[in-house]
Amino acid sequence: MKGLIESNTNRSQNLLHDDSAVHVRAKRIISMEGLEIILSDGTRQYVSFHKNPYKRVPKDTRTLLKSNWLTQFVPVVYTVVMTLSLPLNILIAYVFWFKIGVKKPAVVYMLNLTIADLLFSCIMPFNIVYRFSGNNWLAPKIMCNFVIAAFYCNMYCSVLFITGISMDKFLAIVYPIQSLSWRSLNRAWVACVFVWIISVSSTIPLLITEQTYYVDGLDLNSCHDVQDSNTVRIFYSTYFTVFSAIFFFIPFLVTALCYAWTIKTLSSSSMGNTDQKKQAVILAAIVLSEFLICFVPTNLIFFTHNMEFLIGTPTSSLQLYLAYLVSCSVCSISATINPLLYYVASPRCQEILNGMLCCKRKVSEQKVEEKVEEKVEEKVEEKVEEKP
Repeated sequence: MKGLIESNTNRSQNLLHDDSAVHVRAKRIISMEGLEIILSDGTRQYVSFHKNPYKRVPKDTRTLLKSNWLTQFVPVVYTVVMTLSLPLNILIAYVFWFKIGVKKPAVVYMLNLTIADLLFSCIMPFNIVYRFSGNNWLAPKIMCNFVIAAFYCNMYCSVLFITGISMDKFLAIVYPIQSLSWRSLNRAWVACVFVWIISVSSTIPLLITEQTYYVDGLDLNSCHDVQDSNTVRIFYSTYFTVFSAIFFFIPFLVTALCYAWTIKTLSSSSMGNTDQKKQAVILAAIVLSEFLICFVPTNLIFFTHNMEFLIGTPTSSLQLYLAYLVSCSVCSISATINPLLYYVASPRCQEILNGMLCCKRKVSEQKVEEKVEEKVEEKVEEKVEEKP
């Protein structure tokens, strides 16, 4: 999703800095969005400079955009994730809102994480169509901006909400008495609203800057995959480096420390029962596994890719970018792992889901019994009718 592939604008820049009469005219034409020309037969035709021949996309970039990894593997992963995550998160949202009720801080964090995953699942069809179409954006341009911003917003909202869940668990176990006043429902809502505000605010630059780019030679419009080289070096490299440091590395460190301290406290002989310890260890294992599988590879590649541009030596930018896009698709699996996190973290959620499954089993068993009884009655009636 993150478009830091360079486009070559040297030829247009040379023209724009040339003061000769011919190039003054060329400069004026290049600065225009398009031009209407009259053909030899008298018909008029509008030529868009969106397909500006002076903005050439390197051959390696065009090859990458047609890679099977991007046009086959990535959209298949997104399709599987969307198919699983959408019904799972709708079910979890129903359980939290209508069955459990939002009465505890932990439920507030989990409900907001579910909402973030649902929003991500809803925008996933745009990514799927884009990748299956050979990285050609077919929807309106503004939707490209929205989808890109929503992707980053979801990724880092998920990280921050998971950090909130781990901090809440840490306070409840390590400081059970002292944290009673801190762990209020209102403060949990304030924290979640703050997370939404900073996450959405941080993606505003992606909403207001051009994200679609025409790729000559392939006749397609890329969405965020291709960006002007100057924009990458001056803005995006710094923006995304700070972005990943604040919204990933710091929360990851806090989450790891919280669970390490929680397990250490429960391991003491004077605190906690066996079930509590087991639940805390399983929860920590799920969260840390989710970070290591979904978020760590994506953000490490993300950070390295941007640092190359900051330092001024983007020698392996295309390879890193391909690895980044593939890891982004793997990162989306978190939307299907989070429901498992809720199941382990909330005993009440376990009880309700188990009850729902048991009810379904009882209903199905009852239907089978009714059908058997009907068949038995039919056979008895047939035998009675056969008797003289």
